[in-house]
Amino acid sequence: MQKKFLGIALFCAATALFSCTQDPLKDFDCAGSTPTYTTDIAPIMAANCTGCHGTTSPSDNLDLTTYAKVKAEGDLFCSVNYDNGCESMPKGGAKLSDADIKKIACWINNGYKE
Repeated sequence: MQKKFLGIALFCAATALFSCTQDPLKDFDCAGSTPTYTTDIAPIMAANCTGCHGTTSPSDNLDLTTYAKVKAEGDLFCSVNYDNGCESMPKGGAKLSDADIKKIACWINNGYKE
């Protein structure tokens, strides 16, 4: 009985460990997709983010109006992908489309091309 319990406990611990370390950015196939900030990401930010996170009194002091500021925002993907442990964005709005989320993921995976 103790061996069976130990086996179950080890399985649960291993499952928890690997599920916590999975990188959701790696779930996207970015082959042939090289989005840039100017062409692809800036329009997504303008349509969905800068209403609250603009230059005038940005919510949570987070201004997402420039390439450098968006690139520096470490929780951006976590928030728009509705990952556990992150505040889902846009707040009070619909989740971004799968296509827009993929563009953001591929932009990050490809090195934040301007």
